[in-house]
Amino acid sequence: MENTPTEQSTRQAPTDGVTGDRVAPAPNDVVQPMTPPVAPVPAGTTFAGVNPAVVAPEAAPAAVPPVPQPGYEYTEVPPSPGMPAAQPPLQEESNKSYVATWLFAWFLGIFGVDRFYLGKVGTGILKLITFGGLGIWVWVDIILVLAGVTKDKSGRRLAGREKYLKLSLILTIGVFVLFIIADMVFFMTGGYSKLAKYESGAIRSQMIYSNYSNAVDTMIDSLNRASTAQSGSDLQPYCKQLADDATSMKGLKVTNDAVGKAFETIRGDTVTAVTDCNATAASFTTGNIEQFNGDFSRLNTDAQQYNKAIIAANGAD
Repeated sequence: MENTPTEQSTRQAPTDGVTGDRVAPAPNDVVQPMTPPVAPVPAGTTFAGVNPAVVAPEAAPAAVPPVPQPGYEYTEVPPSPGMPAAQPPLQEESNKSYVATWLFAWFLGIFGVDRFYLGKVGTGILKLITFGGLGIWVWVDIILVLAGVTKDKSGRRLAGREKYLKLSLILTIGVFVLFIIADMVFFMTGGYSKLAKYESGAIRSQMIYSNYSNAVDTMIDSLNRASTAQSGSDLQPYCKQLADDATSMKGLKVTNDAVGKAFETIRGDTVTAVTDCNATAASFTTGNIEQFNGDFSRLNTDAQQYNKAIIAANGAD
């Protein structure tokens, strides 16, 4: 008996009676076609004559917790809330060298050379005219270079810092430690007290030299005035002035150095000139005038020797 179309459309492919697997159909059998799966409707899709609110979006499948297997440990990892944050791009590297900047800051920082090198002319000039902020700015810039804070004019990081950072840190700390040790040794050996004594002595000597020079200048002025006298009566007041100069010189303490010795010579010759001046004023004769003129020449020579001693002393200081 032949199969009718209705029967052919409803029959399925025969199965194996043992395993249940499908077997090849007989020549006269008609296999019922399987219905293709229906694709989910995307959210927001509208249809003609259908209310869009009725078409619900496809729901996400429920999360199925994993089933632990014997012999394995299961650790639940929380889901990421979103994409990982983007890492900031690496800062552009400058064509200015880290080592050069560090060396400039160390040895020429008082003149602002490190800032001129980085293109920071304004602060470089300010650092120059303040002598590195009296040294404080120099140390600040050295620390900023080591810390990586210092950038070039365009804000770019210095080239080679990662490579030479360790070496520059060791050298900087080493120099700083040596400076502290040297300072402690200088203090313990009385270096600061000696320096203070030297500075106070130098100041005192300058004050004494200044008094010497004022006295010598006043005496030379008195001699020049006396040389213009035309008679004994004209010479008399200048002799008195010269005697006052000699008295002022006598009140000054003579230092035990070349300047003091030169001044002592002037002081002695001035006393002699006062005696000859009074004699000439009392008897304005040719012999007395020549004697007094000899005192004048001798004191001028003494003054020149004194000036040479002053110049040498200032050069030694």
